Amino acid sequence: PLSLSVQWSCTGVSSQCFCINPSLSQCSVHVLECPVSLNLYCSLPVESSPSPSTGTVWIGTQDGSVLVHPAAGDIRRCLQSVSLREGVHSITHARGLVIAGLADGTLAFFSRGPDGSWDLQSHAKLSLGPPPVQPIRCCLATGAGLWCGYWNQVFVIDSQSRRVEVC
Repeated sequence: PLSLSVQWSCTGVSSQCFCINPSLSQCSVHVLECPVSLNLYCSLPVESSPSPSTGTVWIGTQDGSVLVHPAAGDIRRCLQSVSLREGVHSITHARGLVIAGLADGTLAFFSRGPDGSWDLQSHAKLSLGPPPVQPIRCCLATGAGLWCGYWNQVFVIDSQSRRVEVC
């Protein structure tokens, strides 16, 4: 399975993502260099189904790109990518979905296609508020739903029905 001891950290300003494995006898650090124009905002390891050993890491950027890289092996190879209209400030995984919090207060919901691979092109969107907009800076998936920080409020969203509640 995807090792929870491996940590991915995005630096943002230098367009680097560090993959750190402290469980090895000598701490292993790998650097994923992205084009200088990409400011990396967030990353998320996602186990694959049915084989968790082929997990991926999703990276969100300031320009609205979502990059999917392998969690092991050649981490520098981008497996899939999509460009969204707004910067990706947060990414989380809930109930078989990957959810990105965007700079315009929108959530993008990514699901798997019929063949089991992630379908980045056909994603659903949900706006958390009318203009003026603020970014969704943090999302946390729990058994009860998806908790999102937006403006000065906390929203709880059912990731399947996309029903929104304000706390």
